[in-house]
Amino acid sequence: MNVKQCIKENGWEINCDVAGCRYMIVHVVFEVNGLDDSVSFDIKAYDTNELSELFCGFCKENKFPTNTVTNISIVAAASTKKELLKIDM
Repeated sequence: MNVKQCIKENGWEINCDVAGCRYMIVHVVFEVNGLDDSVSFDIKAYDTNELSELFCGFCKENKFPTNTVTNISIVAAASTKKELLKIDM
């Protein structure tokens, strides 16, 4: 699945408090050569288009297919981008 298909089918896995958040750190889990891998992106809250564009760019740069997404999880959230950047992951 690509990012949008995964969100549509499985939803957002929420692993933190998202109340009042405007920005979030999202992990995209995908399969490469039969193994799970992941990448993180800072996005505006629930911005599926932004996440899809960032993941597609990542895949293009690394020569990965874009249709191997297995999970999307929100791991941190904040009301401002500045606060989000201060979160120690």
